[in-house]
Amino acid sequence: MADKTDSKPRSIAGEVNPATSIAESANGKDSSTAPPHKQSTVSRFFHWHEPGTSREEKKLILKLDWFLLSFSCLTFFIKQLDQNNISNAYVSGMSEELGFGAGNELSWMNTYFSIGTIIGGTFSNLMLTVVRPRFWLTGCLFTWSLFVLFLYKCEHAYQFYILRFFIGLFESAAWPGVMYCLGSWYRKSELARRSGLFVMSGVLGQMFSGYLQSALFTGMHGKGGMSAWRWLFIFDFILGIPVAIYGVFCFPDTPHTTQAFWLTEWEKNRSRERIEEEGRKPVGKMDWSVVRRIFGSWQVYAFTAGYSFWTLTCGSYAIQYFTLYLKSTGWYTVPEINNIPTCIGAVNFVFMISTGYIADKIGNRGPVCFAVGSLLTFCYAVLTAWSVPHDLRMAAFILLGCYGCYTPLLAGWTNEACGGDQQKRAFILGFMVSVGQAVVIPFQQLQLPSGQAPEFKQTHGWPSALAWVLALTIWTGIGIPALQKWRDGKTKVVSSNEFAINNRQLFAEFHLLSWARKDSGMHQTELKACEACKSSKRKCTKQLPRCRRCELRGLHCLYQSQPQMIIYQADESAGTLSRVQQFHGDEQPMEYLQCNMPLAVEAMAVDPQLELQISASDSPSFLSLDDLRSAWFLTPEAWSITPVETSNLTPISSALIQSHLEKTQNWLREWISTGSNPFIHSELYRKGMPDCLNDSFMALSTYFSKTDKTTDMVQRLIETKAEQLVASQTHRECGGDTIEDIGRVQSLLIYCIIRLLDGDIRQRHLAERHLPILHNWTKEMLSNASRATGDDTLLFQNALTKFRPQFTTEPSIPCQVSSEQLLWHAWILSESVRRTWCMSMGVQASYELLKTGSGPCYGGLLVTTRKGVWDAETAFEWTKICAEKSVGFVHRNASEKLMAETKIDEVDVFALALMEIDVGPEKMKRWRQGSEP
Repeated sequence: MADKTDSKPRSIAGEVNPATSIAESANGKDSSTAPPHKQSTVSRFFHWHEPGTSREEKKLILKLDWFLLSFSCLTFFIKQLDQNNISNAYVSGMSEELGFGAGNELSWMNTYFSIGTIIGGTFSNLMLTVVRPRFWLTGCLFTWSLFVLFLYKCEHAYQFYILRFFIGLFESAAWPGVMYCLGSWYRKSELARRSGLFVMSGVLGQMFSGYLQSALFTGMHGKGGMSAWRWLFIFDFILGIPVAIYGVFCFPDTPHTTQAFWLTEWEKNRSRERIEEEGRKPVGKMDWSVVRRIFGSWQVYAFTAGYSFWTLTCGSYAIQYFTLYLKSTGWYTVPEINNIPTCIGAVNFVFMISTGYIADKIGNRGPVCFAVGSLLTFCYAVLTAWSVPHDLRMAAFILLGCYGCYTPLLAGWTNEACGGDQQKRAFILGFMVSVGQAVVIPFQQLQLPSGQAPEFKQTHGWPSALAWVLALTIWTGIGIPALQKWRDGKTKVVSSNEFAINNRQLFAEFHLLSWARKDSGMHQTELKACEACKSSKRKCTKQLPRCRRCELRGLHCLYQSQPQMIIYQADESAGTLSRVQQFHGDEQPMEYLQCNMPLAVEAMAVDPQLELQISASDSPSFLSLDDLRSAWFLTPEAWSITPVETSNLTPISSALIQSHLEKTQNWLREWISTGSNPFIHSELYRKGMPDCLNDSFMALSTYFSKTDKTTDMVQRLIETKAEQLVASQTHRECGGDTIEDIGRVQSLLIYCIIRLLDGDIRQRHLAERHLPILHNWTKEMLSNASRATGDDTLLFQNALTKFRPQFTTEPSIPCQVSSEQLLWHAWILSESVRRTWCMSMGVQASYELLKTGSGPCYGGLLVTTRKGVWDAETAFEWTKICAEKSVGFVHRNASEKLMAETKIDEVDVFALALMEIDVGPEKMKRWRQGSEP
């Protein structure tokens, strides 16, 4: 059957406003003043949230950015301010006033600071898994601020050394601690940008220290009988105290321990789900096994080596060396010496933003690290040569600012690689800093002492640093990516047998075979409540292998007796079913699991009163082909695609589309866990699923149980299964078996949904290639079903045998199964075709709308909207509902009429979801409240 409405476009704001873009509709703006494609392209490229993020989750992320990220940035700002103030004070009169001369006092101040960092880093981060971060981090901030204040009273070098040691000891909590907390809240795709912004705040702290010292030198020198450099330490203390107070009240700790007043319960739960969906659910505990988990991992060695190479470049001292160089020339004033090196911070600022975004965008940090390392190599080569023009030397110093982007890249990389093991993640982040500072202390003292600045000719400082830059570039750009790929591959090979066994068990447990054997059909007698529910006098859902209550509470679910099953065997000569034997208890074949799942993203409308032509239940009822062919759900009108009347549509926002697609993922989860849903009926695959749907069910089950370590393996499994499905089904002769037609569409639809919404760029690209195939299969399924209605083979003749074996094609030879059962199963098949069509076309249209800002509107089909019809568990129940009231077999064009004539609690959930797309959430809300739409 030709789809006459394929080319009709619908914009993301609805048919009424076809030019509205995703960004505009999300913000409620009128799009008439700007071309939509330009805005949507920009919004897709420079996005702060991942595409498909719901409005509620955006609000959650905004809160995290406001409270979590703001405190993190302020903390690192104060940390860098207090770490670098000693250099600004040194060149602003401190060395002359205290008589330090040309010695290495500044280098020793940095050394003692580093020693404190080495001792405190690892221990401090492990404390975060025991003590609430908002108390530990703010306590450390307050303590080191006190030691900074004490610096203004120092008169001797050894006093500076002692205080700088304790400042380093408590400051060691800041960088790894905050990075640990950021990694506990943000997704992988969000982390690099936030980490970059966090480290960027430290760059601003470095810059601000110079500006503050310059301002104090001009305005506060001599005030209160103190030099300007002493006032610098006092002002730094004053700036730190409000940040500590802010953190005590507003920092949210971690998702699984948070008590933040600004998060709702839903947001707290969603925060935990977000991290668990990333495969980073907290695992492991603080015991002696943590030693094996840490030092038996590749991450601790790979990332510690990378961070150590970075510290050995001494890039973090670039501003200090630049100020010493400017002072050595004698060409610049004290304010200029403090202000000019802030250009390094500006370069750092740019690289923080750009590299973080690029790393998130391409999903790979290796190429970014290699590119930045190449630029650093050029800068250090210029400084190694030294005998170059002054302007080139100045440019090399300033471009050294690109070094800073390595810290968020390596920290984010570590957070991702360590997954959910919070002790390992916390330890490695702290251990990296400790080892990095440990190795840089002797290197800085021997190769880059402040007394030899700025050329370091006698110690060969710049050539040595250049060698470490080359090591850093090769290791982070090539070494770690190759190691990670090799280790992941090794893990997959080692666990492949276990993985296959687990999947076979999973497949056997959740396979919807309905206790079927070859060439036989089975019926399940009603279960009685399990022992646990019976003893506690609670309602039992009577599911196998465990009821819902026992599943949620982790109880042992035991039924008093196994369900009785009656097996029927087809009698081909008579066209009837004959009873063979009964099974009890342990003789029972494979257990059957029920389910629940998604809805579509289309909609419908009302039909004239339709009645079922069913014989009285107490009379002998034999159903002929003509009887079935005349049923209301098999008429030609039941298969007609009708164009949507644009006057019935309201503008639609991207948030609503995103919300529906997000719900779709949850519906897929429900299908796996419960067994039926608004477009896959519990009776549809009673005799067993098509092979292609078996594969997709197994893949989907595995997908939802994947971990961070198995993600690549699961994605590869899904890729393989999807490609095999397309290869095996593309040239299949369609129309012979309607269940097979439905199964292949549902199977490919499942693969497309999970890959389009996965967040992985590769998976999304592969799924997009299959969308045209899904579109064609969906049209073929509907066309074949509609053709089967009008020919002599009867609609779904072969498929009906899967419900009730040996349904005869000869009207003269009746099938002695009740007409109610045959009508019910024929309706299930026909309604499944229509609902699957709505689901498939709706997902395709929704994705196109989100991607481009406009998309096709494929029209609508008649679907059954009466609540309870789809959920009827028996033919008798279904017949009773249909006989008592209208089934609401309607088209989406009549949504308004349906709302006017029907109460919302009388409408099926599938229909409600479709209607919301057309009439909008506001009308649905008013309808729900009982007011006029």
